[in-house]
Amino acid sequence: KVGGQYYFYQNDHLGTPQKLTAVNGAVVWSVKYFSFGKADVDASSSITNNLRFAGQYFDQESGLHYNYNR
Repeated sequence: KVGGQYYFYQNDHLGTPQKLTAVNGAVVWSVKYFSFGKADVDASSSITNNLRFAGQYFDQESGLHYNYNR
């Protein structure tokens, strides 16, 4: 929930976020993953999502990923 709006994660079989959708079904955030973990977030995304692979958080300030259980 962001600013009174609800969003829903569309994950792959590993739990990795692929898309975020609004209540009306519109895609508001999407990403394409490449080899070795590179994530290419769609430039037209209207919200920010810092969750990446399962258990991984992206820090926008440093550009690094924090892996909680590794």
